[in-house]
Amino acid sequence: MTCVSSKTCKGSASITVGGKTSAKTSFSILPKQLKTYRLTLSAAQLAALNGAKGSALGARITAAVTAPLRLQVIGSGSLEIPADPTDPGDPVDPVDPGGGHDHGDGDDESPYSHAYREGASWTPSEYDTCTAAEHNEYAVIGPDGKLYPGWHPPVHERADGTTCAFGHEHGDDPRNSDIYAWAMEQYAAEAAAAPNNREIVTVDKAAGEYLDVATDRALGLPFGYGSERLTEYSNANPTGPNVHRHEDDPGHKVIVSNNQKLRDGSNTAIKFPNTFGAPTELACDYLMKMHQGSHSNDPTKNNTHELFYAVQCNDGTKIFATTMTNYGNANELHSSCTRPFSGVSPHRPRCPQSARICRAAMAGCA
Repeated sequence: MTCVSSKTCKGSASITVGGKTSAKTSFSILPKQLKTYRLTLSAAQLAALNGAKGSALGARITAAVTAPLRLQVIGSGSLEIPADPTDPGDPVDPVDPGGGHDHGDGDDESPYSHAYREGASWTPSEYDTCTAAEHNEYAVIGPDGKLYPGWHPPVHERADGTTCAFGHEHGDDPRNSDIYAWAMEQYAAEAAAAPNNREIVTVDKAAGEYLDVATDRALGLPFGYGSERLTEYSNANPTGPNVHRHEDDPGHKVIVSNNQKLRDGSNTAIKFPNTFGAPTELACDYLMKMHQGSHSNDPTKNNTHELFYAVQCNDGTKIFATTMTNYGNANELHSSCTRPFSGVSPHRPRCPQSARICRAAMAGCA
């Protein structure tokens, strides 16, 4: 655990497995420091795990912080004792992987990303009419050959003409981006290069369609690819901070902006000299995928989110990057009621350029 406060963090932690909770383990962590604690499973918890050998049990770690402020932090996942290694079977059902993520050794070799394995990337609620299997139909292959959740429309049309709803949306269709084909070309090149060394077939370069031969699946914009790389880096560097950040499926949002004219602070067109020296207005195509779900309380607890950012401009600028980025400071929340809005229209206020903090629309002022 890391204490992000300027004061010492104190409290206790316990683990619940199969409905049984362990004894509490006290912790005390100096300001801005990381410290590792080991939670011991009780005899009842071990018995439950042994009884379910080969199957995962739901697990939850609860950290009750008492200083410098009182709060409760909960992390959910699963624990299991592996089945007989002489008959391991398929560890993940490709139709409904389910379960929580596992930070143990060997994850890097799995054909499924953490993002896909989290409850088949999405579990329908009582209000959703689509199934998890129908959600999985939109899965894509990442450059590493693993299966990831991908973009899908809010409403799914079945083969018989009927429709169902997922109850969440992922923003713009990335295929509508003018640089989608170029972005997929970058992914295909990364897949074919070391250390991935995937065999990739170009199906339609102009449309950005590439096939991963080993899986017989198409490459696409993978949700959770940055998180997967972070996990692999942490697993490969066990002496450093073991940092993981896995985000749920509904919070992934795609943003497409084609031929976006750029303006400076005074709303004047930005220009550059073209090949012939004539001033030309700067315009860029943007394809972004960000994560910050408004459907859950995750963004109020975590300020680190995945960002995919691709851009091409008519002055030759090109960017293709995936990163884990921070939205403001941890444990910091700014109500939109106090936001210093500006702009000519009260209905379309503009955020000041200097603002890099988390803003939340509160019910009383939305």
